[in-house]
Amino acid sequence: MAAEPFFPGIIILGTPKSGTSSLHEWLSAHPQIGEGSEKEVRFLLDDEEPLARPDGYGKTGIPGYRKYFPDLATKSKTYWIDSSPTYYYQKTALDVISAQARRPFLGLMYRRPGARIHSYFQYAVQNTGRLPRDMTFEQFLKAASKAVKTTGTVL
Repeated sequence: MAAEPFFPGIIILGTPKSGTSSLHEWLSAHPQIGEGSEKEVRFLLDDEEPLARPDGYGKTGIPGYRKYFPDLATKSKTYWIDSSPTYYYQKTALDVISAQARRPFLGLMYRRPGARIHSYFQYAVQNTGRLPRDMTFEQFLKAASKAVKTTGTVL
């Protein structure tokens, strides 16, 4: 009898800047929980998603998931975790997770929109260099509002 293909037992998804990294850190510190080669494995992204892996689910199916958990063979863990917030927006993730005979535990993270946009602003100023370091939150909100009015696109 062939072994079942690997699928993580815990998946964290949600909106960006909602605390998924903190939840991942707390859970993966537990001795019975193993993690992937990256916090955000992003294996179950839709093929057209810009962050999709070239060897993700659309190309390799479930058997390809194992590649992103290199410690499976060497570490005895009860659960393995994939913390990919972007799954929240992906049809592939919804379909694949729902189809599992053994459904994983899901951590679905949300955050109040105001707090989320402020966190995004701080991250963009301090970590990505996408915004000038001297930009205020008020200036950011005005620029974002202008961009939405002009292009119809949210940042």
